[in-house]
Amino acid sequence: MVNEMNQSMATESVLRRLAEGRIAIAEKLERREVVDPAGSQQLIHNLRVHQVQLEMQNEVLRRTQAELDAARSLYFDLYDLAPVGYCTISETEHILEVNLTVCTLLGLTRDKLIGRSVRQFIYPPDQDTYYLHRKKLAATGQPQSCELRLIDHDGAIFWASLQATLSLEPEHHDIQRMVLINIDKRKVAEDRLRVSDTAIKAILQGVVITTPELRVISANQAFLTMTGYLESELLGFDCVRLNGPLTDPVTIAAFLLRRLRNNGNSPAKSSTTVKMAAVSGMR
Repeated sequence: MVNEMNQSMATESVLRRLAEGRIAIAEKLERREVVDPAGSQQLIHNLRVHQVQLEMQNEVLRRTQAELDAARSLYFDLYDLAPVGYCTISETEHILEVNLTVCTLLGLTRDKLIGRSVRQFIYPPDQDTYYLHRKKLAATGQPQSCELRLIDHDGAIFWASLQATLSLEPEHHDIQRMVLINIDKRKVAEDRLRVSDTAIKAILQGVVITTPELRVISANQAFLTMTGYLESELLGFDCVRLNGPLTDPVTIAAFLLRRLRNNGNSPAKSSTTVKMAAVSGMR
């Protein structure tokens, strides 16, 4: 108790000395104003100049903050809301940063993805593909791409295209910047086309597949046998020119009419399958 009283008295003493010191300074300034009014005016001028400087600095800081906010908003739009996935992978293959598209593709929030190994999301049969991709990237230093299957949080498997580069920062040269694109629909379409092409090639009748502009993109073996062409010779060939004595003239007329109608217009995106009743020696 005695110590607390002593400390309180000591504190009061210090505060009193500080107060007396401030009063002495104020009184000195008042006397100086009376004795040396010019000096007082200069002091006031200096204080006003300093105040204006502070206001100008504050305005610069406000503009800088507004520019930073705009840049942050632009970064969010370009990075987080991009239609493709962006992620940064460490030299130990751990996720350092991802955008919202990657979060959507893998079905996890950003905080649940950061720090996890990227290999956890690669389909086991495609682990070697990623290993070779990363090895080539490190060896060449040049951008690399590959296609492999990924697994999301719920266990669903989907095809993805990976395009990666190494960081340009010397101190982080082993860090990998990756663009991730979901190509599952394209892969499914390719598989269906492959199956369809295989089925068409097995048909005993001569069949060719053309673009809407009637350019050949595929032909089955029966057609090649009948016409004597090689498939490599037919690719890009004008289908209308592939007609013989037994070719249906109505079919050719329909092709020509369609071409005239589509002239100057955007062609349809679908391909056309054509059965050709041709004879050997058509060439």
